[in-house]
Amino acid sequence: MKQISIVIAALLLSVMSASAQQNTKMVSLKGSARQAMNTAGKQRQMLPKSDNRMMSVAAKAPKKTIEPIEEQPAGTEYEYIMAYGGLYYNWLYGYLDATTDAAQLKVVEGVDGKVYLQGLCSNAGLDTYYWVQAEKEGDKLLIKNQPIGYYTDQYGDKHEYYIAAIDYSYDEEAGTESIVASENADFYFNYVDGKITSTDDMMFEAGDIPSRFFGSIYWYDAEDDDDYESGWYTSGDYYWNLSAEELTETYSEPSETAEITDMIVKYMDNGAKKTEEVMVAFDGNDVYLYMYGYVPGWIKGTIDGNKITVKNGQFLGYDTNYHTYEWAHTATAEQQEDEDGSLYDYGTIVDEIVFDYNADTKEMTTDGALYIDAKKNEIYYVVHFVEPTIYVYEEVAATPADPTISKFWDYEDYYGSAELDFTLNNVDVDGNYIKRDLMSYRIYVDDELFEATEDDYEGLVEPMTEFPYGFADDSGFIGRTYFCLLFQPSKNAGIQAVSRAAGEERHSNIVFYDLETGEIQTVAEDQLGINNMTSKTTKLLGTYDLQGRRVSDSAKGMVIKRMTTADGTMKNVKVVRK
Repeated sequence: MKQISIVIAALLLSVMSASAQQNTKMVSLKGSARQAMNTAGKQRQMLPKSDNRMMSVAAKAPKKTIEPIEEQPAGTEYEYIMAYGGLYYNWLYGYLDATTDAAQLKVVEGVDGKVYLQGLCSNAGLDTYYWVQAEKEGDKLLIKNQPIGYYTDQYGDKHEYYIAAIDYSYDEEAGTESIVASENADFYFNYVDGKITSTDDMMFEAGDIPSRFFGSIYWYDAEDDDDYESGWYTSGDYYWNLSAEELTETYSEPSETAEITDMIVKYMDNGAKKTEEVMVAFDGNDVYLYMYGYVPGWIKGTIDGNKITVKNGQFLGYDTNYHTYEWAHTATAEQQEDEDGSLYDYGTIVDEIVFDYNADTKEMTTDGALYIDAKKNEIYYVVHFVEPTIYVYEEVAATPADPTISKFWDYEDYYGSAELDFTLNNVDVDGNYIKRDLMSYRIYVDDELFEATEDDYEGLVEPMTEFPYGFADDSGFIGRTYFCLLFQPSKNAGIQAVSRAAGEERHSNIVFYDLETGEIQTVAEDQLGINNMTSKTTKLLGTYDLQGRRVSDSAKGMVIKRMTTADGTMKNVKVVRK
């Protein structure tokens, strides 16, 4: 069996060496609207290239019309944890390692005698995954070519994907690879004692690519002037060595009578000082830390006098952002220097870490580290906290630190906008934390305050010149870290932070991007004569879960943001926080 080709191996080695060295988790780039549209255009809508055309004789057959299974079938439901090997295509890096041991697979033993699976092809980047029907044949499951899910692009068009077997071969003499939709797109899994595994033809040693694996394919409708004919193409995510069994681990949560306190964690992250909001629950001699908003589980510690002990390897449940299960690892962290001179935290797992604890102030601090990881027994972190100090937040009047501008994108017809990418730093000029719901920002264009209207920006309930921290509108033109303008400024574009901590309004300087020079300029607002302006703002009153319970304003996932407009009108807006 031939191993991964030189080109793919080089890409994988460069990514995996950085990943192993920094304990990082490779994910697709996200952040700005421009980047998101690039991802949608180049990764999800990746057209076949001349050196990577993935089309077989069978793939030229007309598009199948199999009805997708959108609703969960009737039967007994199980939650599985799944491991697999594979590759997926990233528009920026090429092929990346898709190997995981913590993916989620939902399984239903149907009342009709069939087995239904949801969660296969988890790197396909789809918005919705259908249920895949498998037919029992003895101790095997037969999966026929069928719809697996879809995503909706920025134009509102729906793109449906199918699951199928894919054939791989390598021409030693020519040094070329062939990856094509199989003429026989059906494939089997073993299904013995409740465990699901790939059959022998898809099971190979790490680093090897089997001659047959499975993945997602899509139908391409060619236009008259297209370079590619209509047919089935693979989407670039491939899987083998699959093994899945029922999940038996459970996560911790505080009891309903526990005292929950909004607190702040101050910590080090790859040499940088950071602060975040966390929730802490005190329940007798137990303390629970909610450090990462995409999982349901809390990190549990035990209070003994002036110490809190946290044990290693706590299960945190399913991560709705990275689509894997997560664990909390206790560790020591050593700061090391990468080849490019950047600092990173190299973590080593230990059995437990101990916090010093002040029962009067509730402050807790440790020289250890907490890693939230996508692997059960290894550090492969999603987030981490080195030398964390957790303390109760005290609100005081604060002048916010200046925002930072990372990039300005000129107006392009393709995107329909110009774009300012920024970071709103929720600390004051002395580095002290400011709660996010007490902060907002203003946008300036050509030295003047910019007003966004409900006609141009979907989801606005009135014209706005001030935007709450983390605000995003339905059109996608305003995001948490970017702001799109539907025209090209002539001179500059800028941003200013606003704090209303302790009921006192204070402003940062205005940070401008100069279009002519590309330089970042900082201007005190009184230099523009606008320090007494009145902004039209939508104020954030609180964040709630779908059951109406108040949650941290930094909580992730589907939440309800309660806002009031300038005229006092109350509005509830359902948003997804990432």
